[in-house]
Amino acid sequence: MHKGVSNLFNHWSGIKETFNDKDVFLFLDYDGTLTPIAERPELAILSKETKEVLEKLIKNECFHVFVVSGRAMADVKKLVNIDNIVYIGNHGFEIEGAGIDFGNFPFERFREILEYLKWEINKELIFFKGAFVEDKGLGLSVHYRMLNLKEESIFKIFLERITQEYLLKNEIYIVPGKKVFEIRPPIAWDKGRAVLWLLKAHEEAMNNQKAVVIYIGDDQTDEDAFKALSKIAVTIHVGNPQSTAAGYFLESPQEVRKFLGYLADLKGQGG
Repeated sequence: MHKGVSNLFNHWSGIKETFNDKDVFLFLDYDGTLTPIAERPELAILSKETKEVLEKLIKNECFHVFVVSGRAMADVKKLVNIDNIVYIGNHGFEIEGAGIDFGNFPFERFREILEYLKWEINKELIFFKGAFVEDKGLGLSVHYRMLNLKEESIFKIFLERITQEYLLKNEIYIVPGKKVFEIRPPIAWDKGRAVLWLLKAHEEAMNNQKAVVIYIGDDQTDEDAFKALSKIAVTIHVGNPQSTAAGYFLESPQEVRKFLGYLADLKGQGG
C-alpha cells in the first residue's frame, strides 16, 4: 500500500493546469523508471516507444530533460542515446550536457579501495553464482538479485566483513538499493543534491514561478531527491513501496511512458 500517496493519474486534471505557460524541468531515473528492472544491467534496454516520447519532449523547447542514474554516465548515455539531454551518472557524481561544467572530485585513494574490494568480491563469487559486481568508475554496484534467501544472508555478512574497515575510516559510503549495494565516495552528495545544484542555474525562473520541476524515480536512492525537492517539485515514485517521500506514484515504467506522453501532448497543444 502507498500510505497517503495517490496515483498521479487520479489528480491529472488538476495537476496539468500547473504546466500552463511554464518551462518543465523533467528529471528521470533510468532503471525501473524508463525501463523495467532487469536481472543484469545490460538487459535494461529503452523501448522504442519510450525513446520516441522522449525525443518528442526534447523537440519542444519548453522541456528540459535530465536522466538521473546510478549507472556510470557513459553507460546511461549509450543506452538512452538522445542528444540535448543532461545526463547525471553515478548518483550525481558525474554530470554532462547543456554546456555544464561540473568539475571533478579527488578520487585517487577511493579508486584504490574500489579496486581492492572488487578483487575481493570477485574472488568469492565462485560461491555466489547469482551475484556480480558492476564497476562504474566512481563507484561499485554489488548486485545480488539472483541469490536465494539463504545465499543472500551469507553474502551480506561477507560484504559487511570486507567493507567494515573502510566504513569505520569513512573512506567509503554504502547505500542499499533494490537487491544491490552501492559503494560510493564518502562525500555528502546524492541525486537530490545534484538536482538542486543543477536547478540553481534556473533560480530566477523558479522564483518567478515560470517553471515546474518533475522528478520520477523508483529506487531508494531516489528518495534523496524526493526529500530535497519536496517543496518545489512534483515528485513521483514508480512502483509500490510501503513508504516514500514522493507526492505521487505511478505503478510501472509503462505508466511513466503514458505520463510522458500526456506531457508531450499537453505542451504540443500550446499548454
